[in-house]
Amino acid sequence: MSALPLLAQTFTGEGNWKSAANWDTGIPPDNATAIINGICEITGDIGTANTDNPGRIIVGQGTAGTLRVLGGTLSGAHGGSSGIEVGVGAGGVGEVYIAAGAALRSRRPSPRAHRVP
Repeated sequence: MSALPLLAQTFTGEGNWKSAANWDTGIPPDNATAIINGICEITGDIGTANTDNPGRIIVGQGTAGTLRVLGGTLSGAHGGSSGIEVGVGAGGVGEVYIAAGAALRSRRPSPRAHRVP
């Protein structure tokens, strides 16, 4: 596992992405690393533009994490260098759910990602 960049926010507990109380140091700004180690729901666009989103998203780092995109668009790794990673590190287990009509965009998928039929 590689070291994380200095700018990283971790989501714990259960609730909406836009609730600052669920993040250890506040809602991730543009191009930050967002770590989901809880149950996080997105119900609408998290930024005002597709480029106003985290540069890297990790779902389940060293523990369980769930990301539910129920509405709007989450655009991860818009710079193309980081991507969305699911289940990272020892004990890391992640799940990503994208509801009909919602969208998750990334330029580089996790090498561990797989599609469930």
